[in-house]
Amino acid sequence: MKFEKGSYIIIVLSFFMLITACSSNDNYVKIEGGKFIKNGESYFPLILNYIVTVRTIEDSIVIGPSMEYDQPDAFDSYSKKEVHLRLKTHFRLIKEMGFNTIRLVGLNDPIYSHEKEKTLLYKSYDSLEQTSIVYERQKQNYLSTLEDVINLAEQEEIMVMFVLPKPKKDINKNLNRINYIKDVLKFFKDEPNLFAYDFFNEPLYFDNSEYSDYRLVSRSKLDAYNLVKSWNELMDKLAPNQLFTIGQAEPIEVLEWDPSILPLDFVSFHTYHPLRVSAEIYWFEKFIKKPWIISETSLPAENDSISYKSQAIFMEEILQKTIDCGGIGFGWWQYQEVIWGPFEHNYTALLNLEGETRVSNGEGVIGTMKPAGKVLSEFNFQVKENCDCPVNYYNMLGLEKYKITGKVINESN
Repeated sequence: MKFEKGSYIIIVLSFFMLITACSSNDNYVKIEGGKFIKNGESYFPLILNYIVTVRTIEDSIVIGPSMEYDQPDAFDSYSKKEVHLRLKTHFRLIKEMGFNTIRLVGLNDPIYSHEKEKTLLYKSYDSLEQTSIVYERQKQNYLSTLEDVINLAEQEEIMVMFVLPKPKKDINKNLNRINYIKDVLKFFKDEPNLFAYDFFNEPLYFDNSEYSDYRLVSRSKLDAYNLVKSWNELMDKLAPNQLFTIGQAEPIEVLEWDPSILPLDFVSFHTYHPLRVSAEIYWFEKFIKKPWIISETSLPAENDSISYKSQAIFMEEILQKTIDCGGIGFGWWQYQEVIWGPFEHNYTALLNLEGETRVSNGEGVIGTMKPAGKVLSEFNFQVKENCDCPVNYYNMLGLEKYKITGKVINESN
């Protein structure tokens, strides 16, 4: 076959573009053989849930640490440069704890204005006074400052899973939400450090929350499937190189948001109760024939009624159980203690509110790392035992009276 001189140039350029494309695509996290792969190597997400807050500083939008981090009810930085330094310091400490990923929480519960205005608002803080920003008017600034957060995490070798707002029954509100999600997916489609989106945090507890009696409102499996299918199509169209999931609360969610049939890239579970966690992980392994992770678990500990040592032992045992049962990622709730009221929310974190911790970048943070914050750095990430059925599997809480009612319907209805 005879080629013209220009043909060689075209072939060489085409080959170079192909190699570049393949190399670039390797930067994104993929699922191969039921495992996460990045740059041809295994990636096991070790996730710490981290809450952020939208702020207005000198007429600019800045996304920074939750107001409750460092010192509750007060910010410790009042310029964009200082906010970014605080984020970078927190991310450095998170990396030093042994985590390689954050689950970015706090931007998944926007305010929806009057339906005729068709706007989506975000709570914002100017000093300590709560205001709001209209996303549609500040779209580029908002997305750019979110990009700053992701870039700062990347500088500390921290990947990001981003939690998106939950679906709304109100048509106008949901349209605003979908438009926002489309903007985010398009803006970050070429950002490999944002490896996954969580489209719904705990449907079991927050689905249909627009209704006063929403806990009594059920959703059919077909409806849930079609909703997730629409998200799958959005991802394929706008963010084909990234992954998506939903944060499922517990196995009973199978009655509506059935993880075995939903077209998710991987399944993400939240499990907490110390008497139930091991049994639920066993259930995940036996009945969820998809790649799965735990993105939230914890044991609250204030070193009084529950000791810090107990929290560390819990973390180590549940991480090992996850690995033994085939989980491909593990996450903890959350970075630092808060003052929300209930004991089980206040003390789950790995950093308390006492003393000071010096980070390797020379900066300090208010709070002292609990022993559980050192578990990952000393952990041996190897399968040790079979995924055995716990002795309390069929009666996890040791109840003496229980009743299950309902019916099973076959394919012939």
